[in-house]
Amino acid sequence: MADNFTKFSFLIKNATKKEVAWLEEVLAYDFEDQEQRPFLLEMLHTSRGLESTFEFWPDFDHVLPDLTSRDPRARCLWVYAPESGNPWTAAVLVHAFLSKFRPKEIVRFSVAYSCSKMRPDEFSGEDFIVTAQGIFRTGGIGIKMCEALAAQQQQRIRWDGLDIIVRPRKASKPGRKVR
Repeated sequence: MADNFTKFSFLIKNATKKEVAWLEEVLAYDFEDQEQRPFLLEMLHTSRGLESTFEFWPDFDHVLPDLTSRDPRARCLWVYAPESGNPWTAAVLVHAFLSKFRPKEIVRFSVAYSCSKMRPDEFSGEDFIVTAQGIFRTGGIGIKMCEALAAQQQQRIRWDGLDIIVRPRKASKPGRKVR
């Protein structure tokens, strides 16, 4: 039997007193408590449908910013999963945070999917790109790249507000350098 792991680690830098107070509150909610759950979902700007994607809250580890420290790293929110966590719930937190406090910022973090045994196709990764407007994942891009190369035709990936076009490059003439 093999164990699978989902790992990630990232910072949200330069937290303010108001941001830290909000983070403390939202990260203290107990998702299992039926009375607290609606308040948490409201703070995270989530719809009722999103509830089903949350098994646990927060389902990642974190270190809150220490605003009394002179060390810039200590003044950051650190979100991480040392063994296994849910990058989606981390992205939802970041989305709500950016929506409330930093609507023009973009946070990108990488996720590693690994396994305790060497098994085919048990290792991969993806990036999460989070803005105040949405949460985007790069996991589907590799599939579309394979489809474009196999079919030698352009493929389109549609995300909320984004169209990403993947097309194979035309073969270059002999002797010409490909950029």
